[in-house]
Amino acid sequence: MGLSYYELRNGSDILYVVAAAGHLFTIRQKEGSKGFPIFDVEWVPSYLANRKAYFTKRYLDTIVEIGRRCNLFINACDYDIEGTVIGTNIIRFITHGNVNNDVEKGVALRMKFSTTTKRI
Repeated sequence: MGLSYYELRNGSDILYVVAAAGHLFTIRQKEGSKGFPIFDVEWVPSYLANRKAYFTKRYLDTIVEIGRRCNLFINACDYDIEGTVIGTNIIRFITHGNVNNDVEKGVALRMKFSTTTKRI
């Protein structure tokens, strides 16, 4: 895998915390789309669309490997639209599922916190 991650225990549950390096996915024109303007785009791993983003492959590979062990996913990316999209795409692609259905089933959750969250 190549990257460190955290493994925590909560009773009999094992919790994994894996870092994401910014934008692990990006949009690009679908193959064969030519002309102007065409908005036939798809989400793909960033390293497939941009050589400069190849470093993100290690992050994605680690998340995919750890994700195989999991039955619950929590998006703990920044609590804004960008963080929501980043985390949602990660969960969507590693589970090959419909995140909306995963949310309804309680398989995908969203952590809500910020630097201005009041301590309890």
